[in-house]
Amino acid sequence: MRQQLVSHSIYQPASSFAVADRAVASYQAASRQRCAIDATDVPDLQLLAHEMRDEVDDSLAHLRDKEKDILQRYCGMSGPPESYTEIGKRYGITKQRVCEINKLSRNKVRATIIAKEDKHET
Repeated sequence: MRQQLVSHSIYQPASSFAVADRAVASYQAASRQRCAIDATDVPDLQLLAHEMRDEVDDSLAHLRDKEKDILQRYCGMSGPPESYTEIGKRYGITKQRVCEINKLSRNKVRATIIAKEDKHET
């Protein structure tokens, strides 16, 4: 059984709050490294970057296309980061709705990652 940290929220354990954000940050770093990695780099770093990209891609695969696109655009995974307003104009929805979809997407990614962690612990 995993040890749960104390949280300031009554809804979720503290350890799960940053999971989706870490996944997004890992994906961004791996995406940046995708162009930077060449044959002269250390093979272990290449493997680690490739595994991180695959893990994040697997987590994002559980999202609908619109959710995935909004999360990627907002976090800058598919180009420069876009604001809620810019994404809302693209889809013809309000920035508040874009924010809601972004939060839902992050929660789904978080749940996927936590489920994988629990599966590996058992």
